[in-house]
Amino acid sequence: MMLLSQREYKKLLILNLINSKKGISRTEIANMTDYRASTIGELVNELLDEKIIVESGKSQAGQGRKRKMLEVNGDYLCAVGVVIYPPKIDVLICSISGEIWKRITIPFEKNWSADKIIETLSQNIRALASEFEMKKIIGVGICDPGVVAANHEYSLSSVYINNWKNVHIKSIVEDMTKLPVSISSRVYLTALAEQSVGRAKGKNDFICLVLSEGIGLSFVCNGRVVTGYTGMAGQIGHTCVCKCDKEVPCYCGNFGCMETECSFPAIKKKIAGALISGYSSNLSVFKDSPNKITPVDIRSAIEDGDRLVINVVKSAARNIGLALANCINILNPESIIMSGEMIEFGDPFISTIVDSAKEHIIPIQNISIEFAISDLMDTALPLGAASVVFSEFLQTETFKGICDIS
Repeated sequence: MMLLSQREYKKLLILNLINSKKGISRTEIANMTDYRASTIGELVNELLDEKIIVESGKSQAGQGRKRKMLEVNGDYLCAVGVVIYPPKIDVLICSISGEIWKRITIPFEKNWSADKIIETLSQNIRALASEFEMKKIIGVGICDPGVVAANHEYSLSSVYINNWKNVHIKSIVEDMTKLPVSISSRVYLTALAEQSVGRAKGKNDFICLVLSEGIGLSFVCNGRVVTGYTGMAGQIGHTCVCKCDKEVPCYCGNFGCMETECSFPAIKKKIAGALISGYSSNLSVFKDSPNKITPVDIRSAIEDGDRLVINVVKSAARNIGLALANCINILNPESIIMSGEMIEFGDPFISTIVDSAKEHIIPIQNISIEFAISDLMDTALPLGAASVVFSEFLQTETFKGICDIS
């Protein structure tokens, strides 16, 4: 992060106070800082001239005259959020408050070249920028499809895209769009989105569990997303949940990982294996094409009382709950927020996860811990990517402690 001059620091502190308080007067800013009224007035006027903030009415303060309130200009400041994850690229533009103004979905194949993927998403970013040229687009946040380098400058690799290795996506997209770009991992962005505009708003200690093609976990401790030394914290999908034969390794190289036993692809594979072995099921039509099974198909089979599907899904849910309980015992979160396409399996799947987790966590945690389903679902990642852009623009981490206690 760049070193700030004294003037830049004061201006950003005032902006962060305005953003965090959601309506504050110049007098209140003076009471929270040691800045002179003339300095505050000058910096506030600059922010008003730049349309970064607006005056939003007046507040009566005691017997004195009404004070003009200041707010961040949510109708002007915006960012682009991008998610690259087969079989689609999601691109949206949203306000600083998380209101989605437009969203574009572009199908793509996992065998596309990195150049083709980047050119496709850059074209759509430019199209959005042109459509919203009267707004101030602060930058572009990209949810990387794989592992992000520790310096957040490029993508190391992805198991989801065949030709994705050492891709300098940040600098390339910046050059193509002429906008600042930040790249982040999927699990990090899930937690950030929930904290910014989702079910975890106002919470300082929580876990996000993503149940989809893979199984991921991200967590916030003391108000901050924990990324780990190399940015790979939360790899719950690669914790071992069973002793199995060593014929089918996980892509990480280990055996018995939750990804190979409990993820959506693993569930489809187990159902297909049972069908081939002669078990009956409503999903028999998918015996030779298990990849075509959708979450809705799973839910319908469960609702119809399909014993095979129910047994496979509940077995996976119990293992997920056990692994989640271990994380709860270590991190002591206030709440667990679940998302991902597997949530569509329905209540028998979700309730089995919760029951299994509660069975294995320290009993006193059962009293207060909250289990919830995300309201954001498939918008969490692009909104999280945009949230990174806003955070970097405001330099939120620099002022977080000050704004929290002011």
